[in-house]
This record gives sequence, structure tokens and C-alpha cells, in this order.
Amino acid sequence: MNHSRLVDNSTSDRLKGWVRRLTRKVGLDIIGFDPRFNQESRKRALLERFNILEVMDIGANKGQFGFYLRSIGFTGHIHSFEPIKSIFLQLEQASSRDEKWVVNNIGF
Repeated sequence: MNHSRLVDNSTSDRLKGWVRRLTRKVGLDIIGFDPRFNQESRKRALLERFNILEVMDIGANKGQFGFYLRSIGFTGHIHSFEPIKSIFLQLEQASSRDEKWVVNNIGF
């Protein structure tokens, strides 16, 4: 017996069928995940393929792009630039826990 599986195939298929029926009742559909067609997976793959170690975020605002990079698994350095002082202060606070995220209060 293969102990690496928590449930056998027939139990797994029944569970998948139950979840599909339940979600369709509320107007949703669940489909298989294919990383080739997922934007985040493709962007992460590009960063890895080209060995991107640093990213410059010009006009960083409050750090949305920096957070996005971290959410897709980027572990390199981020250099953010935001010229508006009040927004920069929010960016500075948002990035304060990330040692590889440097913020600058200047514009290009």
C-alpha cells in the first residue's frame, strides 16, 4: 500500500466532483491550474530565466509593485523611487521590514 497519498484516487475523484457541484450552484467553476498560462508564474519564470537580481521601481507610489514582486517569489533587491514626500513616507513604512528593499525620496 502506498502511504504517501492521504486519499485514494476514487475518494479524490468523488471529492472533486462534490466541490465542482457545490461551486457551480453559486455560479463558479473550478479548472485545473496550468502555470504556462498563469501571469504570476510566467513573470516569476522570466525573473529566474534571466537571473534578475535587482529591480528599479520608478514612481513607486506606496510600494504596490514591490509587494507584487515579493508575492510572486522575487527575492532580489528592489530599489524604489518616489519623489512626493507624503507618499514616500508611506512607502518607507511599507518597506521597512524588508532588508533588500531600498527606498529613495527622489524622482527621475
